[in-house]
Amino acid sequence: MEEATKARDEGNLEYYIDLMFKVENFYLEQARVLINQARFLDASALFIEAEAVNYEMKAYLQEILDILSNNGSEDQELKESIEQLKNLVSTNAEFEEAFSYFLKGQDYKLNRNPGTACDYFKQAHELFETLGSEHNKKVYNLYADYSKAMEKGSSGLESMMLGNFNAAKASFQHAQLLFGEVEEELPPLDDNLEDQFLYQVLHQSLPIDINGCEILYCLADARDQFSHGNYSEAAKQFSVLADLYQQNIQNMKGTMISEAIMHFSVGDYYNFLGYSYLAEGEALREQERWDEALQRYAEVKDVWKKGAAAYLKSGHPQGLANQEFFINEISKLSELYVKRCKEDKDQKTQIQELKNQIQTMIDSMSKSGFTVNNVNEVNSIIKQNVEIVQKLETNIKESIKADLLSGLDGIPLPNEKREHIRNEANKLITSNKKGNEFMEDVKVFTDDLKNIISNVGDIAKPLMPFVKAISLLI
Repeated sequence: MEEATKARDEGNLEYYIDLMFKVENFYLEQARVLINQARFLDASALFIEAEAVNYEMKAYLQEILDILSNNGSEDQELKESIEQLKNLVSTNAEFEEAFSYFLKGQDYKLNRNPGTACDYFKQAHELFETLGSEHNKKVYNLYADYSKAMEKGSSGLESMMLGNFNAAKASFQHAQLLFGEVEEELPPLDDNLEDQFLYQVLHQSLPIDINGCEILYCLADARDQFSHGNYSEAAKQFSVLADLYQQNIQNMKGTMISEAIMHFSVGDYYNFLGYSYLAEGEALREQERWDEALQRYAEVKDVWKKGAAAYLKSGHPQGLANQEFFINEISKLSELYVKRCKEDKDQKTQIQELKNQIQTMIDSMSKSGFTVNNVNEVNSIIKQNVEIVQKLETNIKESIKADLLSGLDGIPLPNEKREHIRNEANKLITSNKKGNEFMEDVKVFTDDLKNIISNVGDIAKPLMPFVKAISLLI
């Protein structure tokens, strides 16, 4: 630039313009290298530098025209040539501005910020459209349409991130149609074709973009199915998605697309393959095929490890972010899916054990003379028996009060025996025990009374009717 400035100051117009075009071409060549490496933001900055070079030339050329005009120059041919040159550098600057917006859109799209990407693609579309209408140049019109397709695709990505999967699918389908229309308008590559690099980008990118829309449509549908618990259908869609991405990777081979993008794409392939296995695992879990589900989850872990490694190899900032994301997802596998599968299996086992116990109860009750066909009938019989036992407990307590304690003082028993009987009887009356536990205590009490009767002889005979009555009850 210093040499160009010197040439300008010395009034050497031809040399100055030649040097400035070389500076511009240097920026553009470096930008093309960065584009192939998917370093879109850095490439955009270089296009902006090239734009500045052209605007500087435009300003200088306008100065010369003003000087010629002020001096009354009649060299019309010189003025026209300078005017044409000024228009050329102005057009170049406008193109470089448009392309810098397009590249920024690419960068934000790649880095999962589709809303901002839409804004830049829209600006690129408007600028390319203006260039196309003003200069009637096919490549500008194609890039206007290409930017519009990119904007629509980015809109789909934004809808998908917000969970609006139907809107996402509609946008991806629309974008695919627009990409297809651009592809139909593309002239074949030819060594004599002007703007060779721009056409080459379209020829290499459009098949990938068209296939990419199909991929994103499947992805939106797969995530929609997964979010609604339609795991078998989601598994099919994720599997189709992985196949499409494998095809996309094949399309990239032999092109100028960089190793970084290739590794990034391989990471995406393993991403989708892993989700297909995960959806299959969830479907197997719902089918109670626990061990098969756990095996599928283990395969997800292996696949996502490969994906994380591929993202790391890409060296791209978003690739590094994806690597970290999938390492976290691998941890979540054990915390969420594997744990839930094992819990479901344990719960199902416990339920089956309870069913077996109930069936054993039904069989046992049937053998005891009860007609039992289901759990409701078991519950009915148990309820009836509980009511009977409760009445029996009440009757026993009332009998102890009325038939035993009321006449105990009139029986000529030794005092210690009488007080022992009274204390034990009162314990039963105030007992909180129920069912078998209470009946066991009553049995112990009646056996105790029998022993007392046996030991003291005839004087305890008044206790016999009570003992017989209670024995019948238990």
